[in-house]
Amino acid sequence: MLTSTQNECFESQFIGDRLKAERERLKLSQQQAADFAEVRREMWGKYERGAAIPSVSVIEHFCTHGADALYLVTGNRPAATGTSQPLDTAVHDRDVVRLAIQELQAWQVREQRFLPPEKFAEAVFTLCEMAEDKPERVKTAAAMVLRLVA
Repeated sequence: MLTSTQNECFESQFIGDRLKAERERLKLSQQQAADFAEVRREMWGKYERGAAIPSVSVIEHFCTHGADALYLVTGNRPAATGTSQPLDTAVHDRDVVRLAIQELQAWQVREQRFLPPEKFAEAVFTLCEMAEDKPERVKTAAAMVLRLVA
């Protein structure tokens, strides 16, 4: 059984590996990816090494420049597209992430309970995975996830 700290390191390394894979797929330097994500290059390097966990806004900014949100969140790519994906699918993935963020933010305001950033990001990732890349499933998935958090 992993401790909370070990689990966080384990998860951050997977996220880091996926960020690097997406950056390389998009043929970007670390500096270009950092610029798109609105962070310093040094911080981007920490994300890729698993030394830090990117915030939801970092991932969202990166996705607006072509990164595959579904892959970043779940580690899975659509079977039919392999390692590249059409623009309309990438936009759809961003919509799922955006809806997940909105649902969690609304819950925090409604309940006056605020998750630490790493738990918020984890909840967003879980929500996106449960919604299976379908915006219409985000609300249902949010209800399940938030019952577990509450």
